[in-house]
Amino acid sequence: MPITPIEIRKKCFQKQFRGYSTKEVNHFLSILAEEWKKMLSTQEQMQKKIQSAQNEITRLQQIEKKLVDVIQKIESTQHQLISQAEKEAKIIIQQSKTEAEKIKQEALKYFDKEKEVSIEKLKKMQEEVQQFSLMYIDAKNKVENLAKTLLENVEN
Repeated sequence: MPITPIEIRKKCFQKQFRGYSTKEVNHFLSILAEEWKKMLSTQEQMQKKIQSAQNEITRLQQIEKKLVDVIQKIESTQHQLISQAEKEAKIIIQQSKTEAEKIKQEALKYFDKEKEVSIEKLKKMQEEVQQFSLMYIDAKNKVENLAKTLLENVEN
């Protein structure tokens, strides 16, 4: 246990013949007690500052731990969001491919239907052309026969 300023002031020495001057010793002890008191006060203040600094360090360490936890949660959430976005992107791409294939199939069906309609129209037109050709040949033959008959009648 450290010596206190009061103990320094109360310290008594035995008097001896030809010893130190009591007045000087008491004066020195008084100065020493004051200096010791200042030193103890400063030490107490330093201890309070150290304690305050240690409390601040503890508080900052707790804040740091919380910040690290938050950063880790953010990183985890970020990885989850990226993973989820990649999954959603794959689903969207697959849906787009499926939809594109469906549109392609519908377009092919429409093309095939229009092709069939066009082929039917072409066949009908060919039949009509054939009928007109037959009618033309028949009409030509009738005109030739009529012209022959008329020519014969004119000659007669």
